[in-house]
Amino acid sequence: MTRVESMRNIDSVIFFPLYKTFGPIMVTGISLFIFQETLSTNEVLGIIVGIMVPLMLITKTENRIQKNLLR
Repeated sequence: MTRVESMRNIDSVIFFPLYKTFGPIMVTGISLFIFQETLSTNEVLGIIVGIMVPLMLITKTENRIQKNLLR
C-alpha cells in the first residue's frame, strides 16, 4: 500500500534507489537486534557499499525535475 502511495508522489527514478536501500537496512537491523548476529569488518563494509550504490542514483538534477521531492 505504501508503494502505491509513494508512486503517486515521486517518479520511479527516485523510488527505485530508496526501495533498494530500505530493504537491506531492515534485514540488517532485524538480523542484528533480533537474531543477535555479529558482523565482521568486511561484512559491514559490504553492507554499506551495497546500500550506498542505489543512493548514488539520486542526483541533484532530480531535485529540479521532481515537483515535491521532500514529500
